[in-house]
Amino acid sequence: MGGGQGPGTLRRVAGDVGRRSNRAGCLRRRRARGPLVLFAVLLMVGGLLPSPASPTPAPEHGELLSGTGEDANSAATEPFFDIAGAGVHRDSVEILAERGVFEGTECAPRRFCPDLPIPRWVMAVWLVRALDAADPEPIERSRFADVDDGAWWAVHVERLADLGITKGCEVEPARFCPDSPVTRGQMATFLTRAFRLPSVPDAGFTDVGQGAAHLSDINSLAAAGITSGCAVDPARYCPGQATTRAQMATFLTRALRFVGAIPSGDAGALIPPDEGDFTAVAVGWDHSCGIRRDRTVTCWGDNAKGQAAQPDGEFVALAAGRSHTCGIDARQEIVCWGWDGWGATGAPEGRFIAVTAGGDHSCAIRTDRSVACWGSNHAGQADPPPGAFAAVSAGEWHTCGLRHSDRTLTCWGADNDGQVDPPPGRFLTVAAGNWYSCGVRTDGVGVCWGADHAGQGATPAKRFRAVAAGWQHTCGITVDGSVVCWGFDEHGRASPPPGEFNAIALGDRHSCGLHAGGAITCWGKQAGQDGRTPPSAVVRTPSEVYQYVSRGQPDPDSCRPPGPAGFPLRSRIPSTGVLRVAVLFLDFPDAQASHTTRQEADLGLPYIARYVETASYGNLKLEFTPLHRWLRAPHGYRNYLGTSPALTLANPLDPDAEAIRLADPEFDFTDHDALMVVLPSSHFGNGLATGTIRTDEGSLSRVRINFLSVPEPRQPLEWGLVAAHELAHMLGLLDLYPSDSSLRDHPTPPPGRRWVANQIGLMGLWANFLAGGADPRLAHEIRLPDGRRHTAHAYDLQAREMLAWSRWQLGWLQPGQVRCLTSVETGKAVTVALQPVASPGFGTAMVGIPLSDTEIVIIESRRRIGFDGGHEYRYEDGATTTLPTLAGGGVLVYVVNAARSWGQMPIRVIGPSDNPYPILHFRDYPLLSDGESISVGGYSITVRSTGDHPDYLIITGES
Repeated sequence: MGGGQGPGTLRRVAGDVGRRSNRAGCLRRRRARGPLVLFAVLLMVGGLLPSPASPTPAPEHGELLSGTGEDANSAATEPFFDIAGAGVHRDSVEILAERGVFEGTECAPRRFCPDLPIPRWVMAVWLVRALDAADPEPIERSRFADVDDGAWWAVHVERLADLGITKGCEVEPARFCPDSPVTRGQMATFLTRAFRLPSVPDAGFTDVGQGAAHLSDINSLAAAGITSGCAVDPARYCPGQATTRAQMATFLTRALRFVGAIPSGDAGALIPPDEGDFTAVAVGWDHSCGIRRDRTVTCWGDNAKGQAAQPDGEFVALAAGRSHTCGIDARQEIVCWGWDGWGATGAPEGRFIAVTAGGDHSCAIRTDRSVACWGSNHAGQADPPPGAFAAVSAGEWHTCGLRHSDRTLTCWGADNDGQVDPPPGRFLTVAAGNWYSCGVRTDGVGVCWGADHAGQGATPAKRFRAVAAGWQHTCGITVDGSVVCWGFDEHGRASPPPGEFNAIALGDRHSCGLHAGGAITCWGKQAGQDGRTPPSAVVRTPSEVYQYVSRGQPDPDSCRPPGPAGFPLRSRIPSTGVLRVAVLFLDFPDAQASHTTRQEADLGLPYIARYVETASYGNLKLEFTPLHRWLRAPHGYRNYLGTSPALTLANPLDPDAEAIRLADPEFDFTDHDALMVVLPSSHFGNGLATGTIRTDEGSLSRVRINFLSVPEPRQPLEWGLVAAHELAHMLGLLDLYPSDSSLRDHPTPPPGRRWVANQIGLMGLWANFLAGGADPRLAHEIRLPDGRRHTAHAYDLQAREMLAWSRWQLGWLQPGQVRCLTSVETGKAVTVALQPVASPGFGTAMVGIPLSDTEIVIIESRRRIGFDGGHEYRYEDGATTTLPTLAGGGVLVYVVNAARSWGQMPIRVIGPSDNPYPILHFRDYPLLSDGESISVGGYSITVRSTGDHPDYLIITGES
């Protein structure tokens, strides 16, 4: 294989490059060789299939199919000339290149060689730089006989050994085998040693036998969600397979993102996984197919006519019709499968460069750019005109083509709604749907013609790269790679996920997109989800194809039970995007504020804005518009205790309406979503979400802060947490505490113990527990103004981080962050790595186990971080302290009954089955720690925790 370089050549060339660069860059020298907290080298192996060395299809194939060809960036802006060959790993290579991780390890000047196996010495360099963010100090001599002391990378190998991550490849004499490639099995061991991952049950990979050298470490990686293996049916890990340089870059970037060392962008707008193994996607009526990087085809969905069968051979293009599928194989010949009514699969002979499938007919472009069609032709949809074409698209009973010479459009077939009468002009791409067609002009403007009964022709005013037409909905890829859809949105078919896409394809009730990184995400309702297709005729969706569920849509995995405490939330205001809140400050003749409105605002507005943006992972941002003056009500505050408009003590005035009346001459409520009326906290406390209220500019949701009078005036108090609670009501969340207050009364504690009032989350989930009189978990230090300090204990805890369930309801957790276990077989175990809900990153933040149509077990992890990390409190005498909010980190298990409402305790915390105390009370702290187990709903849940690492759940089905 001419032109290739072996591992030994790679090492020598890289060493020369490193010496020439003199180790310049953003890395720093490590100052000490002491103990190191291993926190930044997580998750480098697994989950990605190796990149095959097969040839790449000609660029025109992808352009003709989807019109989404991506312009190459200028070589001058790329860190490497061959970065395009990194494929799905390209972004990771760029990120690490910017950080100087690759310096000196290039395979040649400005070449990355993404498909070459990574040698052990290169792995040592990258790994040490990821751990230390620095290059090690020089050494006098290496402990390994085969490591040249003069090699610049010898210090990295030595550092890796110092950390206990490697022991070398041989013992006597000690050898490192620097030029040997790193296998997937070896990488599992490196990561397990570095992160001290716990032992877990067997992951079930068929190619990793009992007693295999790396078995335990591979299982640990699988349990942590680091790898899903190299194949799924049957499950395989490929432990002896070499890791490529590009794959290693992705593993390392994922690790750094996982631990927060590389920003993940908008922490809340978690997009479906971008990286995957696909190069093309096609969608039919109720089935879908994709081409993998090795050119094999995978199909799923409705297979009643054989349209989702897996064909043999390699393919470079693919198209799906109503009940048939066609592809161009590696010989550039057409192969079709599925229903053959009207000759739908009777493709002509010859060589082709593009293919499209409609209702029951198909068309393809030959290598001479003429069009051939076959199948149903009752409306002339399979009678193409002569000429050369750059693209072709088949609809239900019509077809449209983009002429190669002048980029104009020509359509043929049924014209009952004007779908074959395209507008003039030059176009980039064309798409034919049910009874309509769409195209993108050369200036990026989208245009549709034909039927528009569902709004499928109402193209938004954006610039597009590509467009796809379905039966009653349309989607387009904008110039920034995002997807926008319009038209009929039943089942969420027109509610696309966020992310960057290279191609989209639409069916009857579902849509799919190909991410820039090679993953496929689908949305809407697919075959098998509603009984239209018999289960026996459905090919299961591959695990690596992501199913996106937009807010308000039913969850295909049954983790969105309907009801007041479930889905959908009833709210007039958005829970994502920007929420604009008008803020008015109101006082009274007999309760006048002696401080300014800016001082009052500082007691709450900054906290609530920070809380909401953090709890929503950036999905919801608040914009406050305060009117900074006290609006003086004309009557005393006792006249404003209710919401009725008549001025009597039996029917008091509405203070919110009074505030609007007083502010109206100088305040414009246009474009606001909600109203917040704040009374002086020196005279009032608490909060109240009071429904909606009308202004001259329209209706607003409203919340009143500080509405209950206090006996005597006081120093103004913080009210941010109260406001966050009331805002959550406006968003649709329920109070979780019981209306029967007697249930919160504490039973008599045993001698030497006392009850700790323990509230979890923002909405009042109570789980009181017993503790000793001086329990160190409850200790906090009080700092006096004179410098003295003393220890006190808190017996009233409030863990302020919002529950994972509430975030799921609000659309702040994405489906990819939720593990929905619809069934766990008796005696079988499922292991899940659970990230803290305060900062889950790209990991699992919530596990759901449906018990019935309305009940579901929820599991989340809580740590002393974020709003559970303690609350800064200032006493009136100036003393300060950090009040604990948790008595310790651990796993919280609770059951949601979505059918329950206010005051009915829709959520209850689950404790040990032998707990002797009544509801809301527990013998011990209810969060589970390492080694503890509980049983609920026929499932056993055991926790394994490892300090600051994820909590590992072992969930077993009980008999």
